[in-house]
Amino acid sequence: MIYITGDTHADLDEMVSRKFPDPSEMSSDDYIIVTGDFGFVGESFEKRKKLKDLSAYFSNCKILFVCGNHEDFPYLNSFGVSEWNGGKVRIINDNVIYLMRGQIFTINGKKIFTMGGAYSHDGPFRLEWYPKEEQPSLKEYDDAHINLIANDNKVDYIITHTIPKSFLGYIGKTSYPEENQFLGFLDNVYRNVSFDRWFAGHYHIDKELLGGKITIVSEKVIVI
Repeated sequence: MIYITGDTHADLDEMVSRKFPDPSEMSSDDYIIVTGDFGFVGESFEKRKKLKDLSAYFSNCKILFVCGNHEDFPYLNSFGVSEWNGGKVRIINDNVIYLMRGQIFTINGKKIFTMGGAYSHDGPFRLEWYPKEEQPSLKEYDDAHINLIANDNKVDYIITHTIPKSFLGYIGKTSYPEENQFLGFLDNVYRNVSFDRWFAGHYHIDKELLGGKITIVSEKVIVI
């Protein structure tokens, strides 16, 4: 099974309290996907300890994540790039894997397009802020276009951190000029790519748009 959940921000207690199956009953065919702001990958002793404990708790399955805007990008990007299930990843440890931007993975027979990242409007007020890394690079946009075209613009699921600009009004939000390129790109993906469901995080709410076609996930666990 694939279990989708939202921002975890390195909160171990909160993560394990979510409504996942009993970890002892999960298997190598089970995957947890976090829709960004995973937060457990960092250089500090505290984050390394939390990641080790999280990995041990969910040792029978794999934890996958796209990047959000609250990540330790220099440390995250220090892990080498590997190929996994059809796309590029950074393998953090035996059961934690970062799904890179612009990639398409086949997981349990389903094609999943990933495009993490978002703009931090509060960035200048945070100690850890990496504005160049929090939104996609030109190469990552290119990778996305190439991979989507190679798959005839058809996937089963889309996993992002933020949502297309066209849908911000549904949740009472507006965009900032600094994020218009990325949100516009996601609009183009929505219009031009055939998909069953789209999952995002970022807004710390659990809300379905278009009858669940686009789902913003926070603390819920959605089984697909």
